[in-house]
Amino acid sequence: MGFNRPWDDVPKEIFPLPNFDIPHAAVGKSRAVKRRVERALHSLEWANDGISSLNDLFGVGGSPAADRPSLAQQHSLEHLRKCYQGLEPPSASVLAAAGTGALQALCGSSPLYQESDSAVRQPYTRDRVSWPPSGFTPARLE
Repeated sequence: MGFNRPWDDVPKEIFPLPNFDIPHAAVGKSRAVKRRVERALHSLEWANDGISSLNDLFGVGGSPAADRPSLAQQHSLEHLRKCYQGLEPPSASVLAAAGTGALQALCGSSPLYQESDSAVRQPYTRDRVSWPPSGFTPARLE
């Protein structure tokens, strides 16, 4: 006997996070209002890029997100929206490096970080991480 409870289709995990819906820019507004709306839309597009990266890092990139985000997802999305809204537009040097990838831009030309043909990237898998045992007390860092 199955009951269709409204919370059954709400995800229990945070990932994959859904993208923000990006509305179309307002038409017929003043130039100042259009610029403000375009800045807000750009920050949402940038946040969607960040969400895509987070989903990829968690190993669920490309997976469809639930139609109704959970409360935890809603809080996460609101935090991301505020973070991206407060950022200044990227500089020309950041935009120029975007085509080469963020990791390569950070690591530069160091031979330690050059990818070889045999290098295989692996997505984050929680079960493959060595976590400390429950109740573990970390060393003091003084």
